[in-house]
Amino acid sequence: MAHDDIYNLEFLSLVAKITQEIDNHTGLNDKTLAEFVIDLHDKSKTLADFKGKLKEAGADFPESFIENIDRLVLTLHPKHKKKNPVKTNGKAKANGGDALEEKDKQKRMFPGLALTDQEWEPTVSKDVLLKEVDDMMAQFESSSKRSRSSPRRDASPPAKRQRRTSLSPPRRRSVSPPRGRDRGSYGRSRGQLDERPVLFKIYGGRVQGLKEFGAFIQLEGVAGRVEGMSR
Repeated sequence: MAHDDIYNLEFLSLVAKITQEIDNHTGLNDKTLAEFVIDLHDKSKTLADFKGKLKEAGADFPESFIENIDRLVLTLHPKHKKKNPVKTNGKAKANGGDALEEKDKQKRMFPGLALTDQEWEPTVSKDVLLKEVDDMMAQFESSSKRSRSSPRRDASPPAKRQRRTSLSPPRRRSVSPPRGRDRGSYGRSRGQLDERPVLFKIYGGRVQGLKEFGAFIQLEGVAGRVEGMSR
């Protein structure tokens, strides 16, 4: 493949890249506009000159976008990829003007690396930093001492903890009157039944169920099935 063919392929790749960047920024997918921007860049010697020509042409692009286009052209344009040495007496010798142009190109392609080195200076002095560290260590030691000296609030004897975890009161065995006797220990006769419970009278009974709020008792000595609640 001839040198001109490689040059043309690289240039077409540059045009496609610039077209895509302009399309992303403005929504205009125009190859002719991209070639016009590249031509303005070729006619500009510096980045400031390139920005001025774009403003004169009516392209109101932001500074960051123009700098991005400048870096793309310097990186992808085939004429900026190789240096053109000047031959003197049959020996290749770098041209002084090209050397300055190459240095300026490197600054424009890598603006962060073109900054001058600066000595690092701490924002906080060493004495202030050590004092802050000492204060933090003192706070940690005081907090650890307080945590060791203060008893735990939730500490309780095993018996109390066992009572707290119980869900329901223990069941008690119901006391029934003794069998084989005509008269029970409650001072009443089995043959006598009241039609309804008498107020303030003591009755025997059987526990039918236990709840958290009391027990249900089936009364004895009353006609029918009569239940009451005992707390």
